[in-house]
Amino acid sequence: MTIRALGLVLFIAFSNSASAEDCAKVEVLDGDCQIKSVKVTLSGCSDDLISISKPTCSGDLMKIKVRGANSDYRIEMRSQKDGAWGASSWAMTRFRTSPRMAGGKDLPKTKNDRAPVSPATLEVEKKDAATGESKVVSAFQFSAYLDLYYSHNFNNTRANTTKDPQNNLRYYDWYADQLGLNLVEFTIKHVRKETAFLLDLDFGQFADINASAPALQGRGGPNFATADEISKHIGQAIFTYTPTAAPGFIFEAGKMATHVGLELMKSKDNWNYSRSALFGYGGPFWHTGIHAGYSPIQNVLSVNAYVYNGWNTIYETNSSPTYGAQVKWVVNDRTTWVYNYIGGPEQPGNSVNWKQVHESNLSWTLTPTLAFASSFLYGEEDGVRADGGKANWYGTQAGFKWQTTPFFYVSPRVEFLRDSHGYALGSLVPQTLWTYTATTSFLLSEGFEFRFEGRLDYSTEKSRFLRGNGTTSAYQPTVLGAILVTM
Repeated sequence: MTIRALGLVLFIAFSNSASAEDCAKVEVLDGDCQIKSVKVTLSGCSDDLISISKPTCSGDLMKIKVRGANSDYRIEMRSQKDGAWGASSWAMTRFRTSPRMAGGKDLPKTKNDRAPVSPATLEVEKKDAATGESKVVSAFQFSAYLDLYYSHNFNNTRANTTKDPQNNLRYYDWYADQLGLNLVEFTIKHVRKETAFLLDLDFGQFADINASAPALQGRGGPNFATADEISKHIGQAIFTYTPTAAPGFIFEAGKMATHVGLELMKSKDNWNYSRSALFGYGGPFWHTGIHAGYSPIQNVLSVNAYVYNGWNTIYETNSSPTYGAQVKWVVNDRTTWVYNYIGGPEQPGNSVNWKQVHESNLSWTLTPTLAFASSFLYGEEDGVRADGGKANWYGTQAGFKWQTTPFFYVSPRVEFLRDSHGYALGSLVPQTLWTYTATTSFLLSEGFEFRFEGRLDYSTEKSRFLRGNGTTSAYQPTVLGAILVTM
């Protein structure tokens, strides 16, 4: 079963048409009115349980908010006895469900939502035949994902015989004018009461790019010559611990996606197919390290700390680690704000010169069918200019998602990235890069999505982009079609 990462959702009006008896199952365990006081299963709803908010209790009435992979649920339970909270017999008196648009498409997921879901919310119950008591047992969960695309570059880079056809300054849609097997991914997750282990096995161009060195080719792109063949197919390998006694705490260790930025690594988790320049050149993609987080206010406020080996590497390249921090504030059902920081020495053999990035993003639901998201990023690194000075880069992006039907949406995005010293974009020429993207998505069948995207890149460096006739241009127009399949 596919478990999608959390994010700020696009709500539509709640419907009372779902049958509680045939869908959700709620078991009240004790009278503490805590998350641990209830167990909820959604097997009858054809949905996967993501999280349970802290119940609210008044007299003999208990209200519970539940998040599924595809829908949100509000449940009311009432005591069947004339007594105070904690009575042993309960009945469901109200059940409301809110399916998400286009089969569960959310706003861009904030990086705090990338981690494996708390195992306590994914318990698998098994009843003892003799006593009838429910016991928690471990469970395996499996899913698969396929990402294929074809991109055409109007600069006709295929005619350039000195290089492969390419979309300059792109990452996961780097290849042009050929079918790209971007990603074939198999995910295995094992869940126990307080622990979980997630493993993503990745194959295709996506795996090559993620394993490539941070060094860029002349036109901007991954350097495949330095790919780590041993670990490149391990997209993520994360051990998670969430103690039952402290449900607001989470500890993780392993290879994991970065916490920095608005967008995620996989296209299916973003509104647009291609990633922004801020994603590709503003910050890291993934890390090897540890993460500790705490939510002082469940589902509202969380703080997280990270210690990594470095950017996009399995191994530490010097004697100092890289540090990260995140604060996430869910203002209300419509608005989420996140601040991210990462900093540490990234130059091989040098533990003095620091590389730092500050990033903040906001996701906001304007109406049930219209949502907005934006991000601002500032980065700098010591000792990388020709004169030994500090280089910096900064930029912002903003995008909308208009869900016209449950099966179709349109998403425009605009951004700029200012490379003040020609360092972030790898050309040694100070420049500002602007990108304009428009994406349409068609949900053709459950788990089968087609996206069509047009994009125009423009740089103030007039020779930034290659053309097939051997000349260069300040512009790069491309179109792209992609097939995304989740199983």
